[in-house]
Amino acid sequence: MNHRTSAIAAAALVALTACSSTIDVPPPRPFGFLDLNELSAPSRSTGFVARGTALFTQARITGVIGSADLPEGCNQAAAIQTGQAATSSPFDPGSVSLSLKSDAIAARTVPLLSQVTSSGGTYWTNDSLPNIDPGNDTATFAATGAAGGFPAFSLKAQTVAPFTPQPVDDSATGPGIRVQWTASPNQRSAMQISLQYTDSASKTGYPNMEIVCIARDDGDFTISRVYLEPWEKAGVDSLNVHRGVAFSRFLTTTGGVGDAIVTVVARRDTTIIKQ
Repeated sequence: MNHRTSAIAAAALVALTACSSTIDVPPPRPFGFLDLNELSAPSRSTGFVARGTALFTQARITGVIGSADLPEGCNQAAAIQTGQAATSSPFDPGSVSLSLKSDAIAARTVPLLSQVTSSGGTYWTNDSLPNIDPGNDTATFAATGAAGGFPAFSLKAQTVAPFTPQPVDDSATGPGIRVQWTASPNQRSAMQISLQYTDSASKTGYPNMEIVCIARDDGDFTISRVYLEPWEKAGVDSLNVHRGVAFSRFLTTTGGVGDAIVTVVARRDTTIIKQ
């Protein structure tokens, strides 16, 4: 499915914190958002490779809500956002790199290069995909900084362990739908669960709507039936449309240099496709 990765929803949750009042608007400050996606790669020695994606801009934020502090809960159905996340107001970070290191594997370092989308947005990513040992590797994002741009920084972040999601029911029983997966060994990580389905507005037959929930990463969460009506209706569609459940384990690490805020979201995504 060609949908924007679920880390974009996580980014919105962790990066855009509210001001203390409608009057107390903070000044713009350098903000860096770095996404570390652990992708399956069966042909590689570790079974996984790392894709880093970064946005460097200025934003009116006062802080970041980490994965460990996000409240559990769900949102009502909304359209799935597609396309590459990018910023229309990039803030030059200089040279950017991603390094991975663990006790078992030698350090691997790749550059993140500036890219421009067809709509003119800018993001940074690595062309070469290094091996990653999920849950054991420590990732370090670093930038040299630029005069008049983003300050130099180096931020270490723990990666997240792989997990196995269990099949998800088509309809609610009792209070809702119970969702289960392998619990995380790291109590600071969270799980994002996205029930994705096709409604009548879809032109492709692929899911275009989703119900997104954030849960503690303890392996067990119940999605209340108050959110589930569109998911259940999609399941009985006579056209047998596509549905899927996207699980995203994510762990945030935030640091600061001067007045800049830098946040890394390390994540691992899996999807159960349903008919």
